[in-house]
Amino acid sequence: MADARQFEPKTSTRTFRIALSDLGEFYLLPKLLRDIHIKAPNCKVEVVTTEIEKVEDWLSQERIDLAVGNLSFLKGRTLHKKLFDEHYQCILSTKHTRIRGEPTLDEFLNENHIFISKASGHFYINDYLGERGKQINIALHIPHFSALPGIIPDSDLIACLPSRVAKEFTSPGNLVSFPLPFPTPEFEVSLYWTESTDDPSALRWLCEVAYHALKDI
Repeated sequence: MADARQFEPKTSTRTFRIALSDLGEFYLLPKLLRDIHIKAPNCKVEVVTTEIEKVEDWLSQERIDLAVGNLSFLKGRTLHKKLFDEHYQCILSTKHTRIRGEPTLDEFLNENHIFISKASGHFYINDYLGERGKQINIALHIPHFSALPGIIPDSDLIACLPSRVAKEFTSPGNLVSFPLPFPTPEFEVSLYWTESTDDPSALRWLCEVAYHALKDI
């Protein structure tokens, strides 16, 4: 019966629950909301902050409809569709007192870093360096990337984050971004979902809209 029921986006008042990191809220959500509201003007969206250790259970229990982000550990456990490849860069103030150009590895390691909670899903840099017997000097721990544009401009702190968001954060002109001074592989940003037992046509519609709104942005 659920399969036979067709989702009607123009008239539906359904609420979609989507898990996003704070970077997803900043960079992906506006683009996704635009397309949802154009095609389904009466539907509502509830955003749930992604918690790495819980997101798989949320999907399997249908507590959320969709998760979006760097969640490669879910491959093989849920359905997924790749949106785009991403890589990391570092950002720092244009007024940084020591680094004036692309930092060397020694400069990078010796500076004071901001570390964003592992719950964000972005902990590759620390793990990569740790495996090679190196570590950064963490001067500040914070839970969210979204605080960086307010913290870094008037400090000598630096932070690592995905390149697309780094570009957005540096657009006002008070921050600058550089490639990391060591090789880093790209990672995938993807959609993750499970087959819905309640309303499969609505979930298929959401995944299709999300894919076309966010792929290759």
